[in-house]
Amino acid sequence: MTAEDDTLGLRLKNLRMERGETQAIVSAATGISRSHLANIEGGRDTPGWGTAVALAAYFGCSLDWLASVADQIQPGSATVANENEALLLHLFRALPRDEADAILKLLFGRVRPNRY
Repeated sequence: MTAEDDTLGLRLKNLRMERGETQAIVSAATGISRSHLANIEGGRDTPGWGTAVALAAYFGCSLDWLASVADQIQPGSATVANENEALLLHLFRALPRDEADAILKLLFGRVRPNRY
């Protein structure tokens, strides 16, 4: 697979096929219509934030990886704006993975960033 073939849709399709599941199964489990899932897998549609979170949670992968940007994120590239942000980051990094994921899901449900 070349880098240009490594898309969100292809990653979803590969995850689904590795599990031996149909689009109907994934659709029912995530609340996403089968046609919308097919369009995402085919590269004809882009998932909204809630859809992307549901798919990442279902497949147990990160949103960064799913969106094919994980390799573009450079450690240490973000800066904090104040002491509260620094404390939040420090505490977040100390959490077990499952608790950190739960907090992210909560935040994603409360805040709808424009860039996602």
